[in-house]
Amino acid sequence: MSVLQFAYFRERTVSRIAGLSIIFAALTAPLQVFAQAQYPNRAISMIIPAPPGGPTDAGARILARSLADLLGQPVVADNRPGAATMLGTAIVAKAAPDGYTIGALVNAGLTSVAGVAATFVHFRSVK
Repeated sequence: MSVLQFAYFRERTVSRIAGLSIIFAALTAPLQVFAQAQYPNRAISMIIPAPPGGPTDAGARILARSLADLLGQPVVADNRPGAATMLGTAIVAKAAPDGYTIGALVNAGLTSVAGVAATFVHFRSVK
């Protein structure tokens, strides 16, 4: 086999493999849609790091109601005040990254100042 024949054979083989890869990807792409679960399929928890009855709580509850209407699943507002919003923020930071725990973190200034002052914080608010 000469060098030219080998180059032609190699180019043709690579082209066939690339073509088959594209066909395989096109045929299996619709199957990936069926493999994923519908999100959300259970209630979502919204952590509000503020006491109930304040403006942060009122705004977060309006947002929770709108999200529940949009997603078709309940969004439970859970107030966790304390330590200048650090307690609620820590709960959100330590939650599983599955999208079922969200936070209404509106006061980043206090969180970042408290995060610098406290030694027990296990999250970074400014990153």
